[in-house]
Amino acid sequence: MRVRPTYTEEFKADAVAHLKRSDQSVGKVAEGLGVSVVSLRSWYKREEMAKKKGKGNGKVVAANALKGHDVAPNQVARDFTATRPNERWVTDITYVWTDEGWSYVAA
Repeated sequence: MRVRPTYTEEFKADAVAHLKRSDQSVGKVAEGLGVSVVSLRSWYKREEMAKKKGKGNGKVVAANALKGHDVAPNQVARDFTATRPNERWVTDITYVWTDEGWSYVAA
């Protein structure tokens, strides 16, 4: 079984800083650092997104909590078993940063 490497936040920040200073391609920088291109791009994009929005570490928070409202209590408690029709209705919303701003998806 292949073990996925883990990197410290300091290493990730240093890798992104090196990428920004370098005139080499992402692939060459990643190869020189011994990391995958996918990882390096992910760290770069996360830093850019945090910088654009000033959100810091990128942790997900309930949208209404960001606006100073209370988060509704979890009455379902992850038990989605229904004893009759229309007893449990659930939905989910997520959002992704794009070049055009936040894109929201609800289901």
